[in-house]
Amino acid sequence: MSDQHKPTKKLVLLAAILAAGLLAAVFAASQLTATATAQSEDDQTTGTEEQAPVTSQDLVDCETDPSQVHCVEEAELISAPIEDGDKPTLSVTGTATAKTQPDMFSVTLGIETNATTAAEAASSNAELVNATIAALADLGIAEEQMATSSYNLFPVYSDVQPDQACIEIFPPPPGCEPEQVITGYKVSNSLTVTLETEGEIDAGTVIDTAIGAGANNVSGVFFFVSQERQEEIRDSLIADAIADARHKADVAATALEMQVSGIHSVSLADVQFPIFARGAESLQASTPILPGEQEVTSTVSITYFISAGAGTEETGGAEAEMEEGVGVESETETQSGNSTATTEP
Repeated sequence: MSDQHKPTKKLVLLAAILAAGLLAAVFAASQLTATATAQSEDDQTTGTEEQAPVTSQDLVDCETDPSQVHCVEEAELISAPIEDGDKPTLSVTGTATAKTQPDMFSVTLGIETNATTAAEAASSNAELVNATIAALADLGIAEEQMATSSYNLFPVYSDVQPDQACIEIFPPPPGCEPEQVITGYKVSNSLTVTLETEGEIDAGTVIDTAIGAGANNVSGVFFFVSQERQEEIRDSLIADAIADARHKADVAATALEMQVSGIHSVSLADVQFPIFARGAESLQASTPILPGEQEVTSTVSITYFISAGAGTEETGGAEAEMEEGVGVESETETQSGNSTATTEP
């Protein structure tokens, strides 16, 4: 009986050994797979960290062989445009000068009156001013060409000495100081007349007429350029000054073998127009007053961008040669067709 169970026990033992071997093989295979996966992830991480940045030499290589690994679109980011601050500049100053003759003049006439009371001083002053305006109007001067430039009324003070006898010492003793009292009033009225220098009425005539009507103070005559004429002269001078600056820039850039390629900044100086003045003592109706010509100058400062100009010259030469070649070719083709006509380039 025992002999019958022996083969069965051997089979069971053999099956157990095979099952254990199979489990061991499966476990070993799983361990190998996990190790390979971890090693692959480490290799990818290391490769990402050690990847070299794209350089300008890499871009040159990409133009030769675009199939290289580093030739990607992101490589274009290192080709940044040149900022304006990195471009070479050239600063020049242009000037323009013009001679101009004043086309306007003004005369300031004064009427001063004195009286014991303010009312009397103002009344007498008004009469003289009205008489002066009427006399100027009779000359042909319009109301809009006359204007009141100032009007003042103020008291007149005088020093009154005390009645008692005082010792002349400084400072004076009490009760011996002189007292200021109002002894009258003064009114001052100024009238300005503005006319054209080319008109029929000159400054001398205006002054003589005003004095004859009651004016007793003349501040003089001033010759100046009208606002409209100033704008015309200023615009012309600015354009000429800018042209002068550009000419200087072109000459300098050519000497440097470069060319003007743009404008960085422009600064304009204000144009000052002179005023010609003459004293009242030199103004007589029988003597013409000529202010003469005055010089007016405009200045502009410009900073230009400059760039290499050799390429432009070479391009121009190549275009000329190409046009000449086209002309020769046309002439050859015409002759080969047994025709006497010649095609001009």
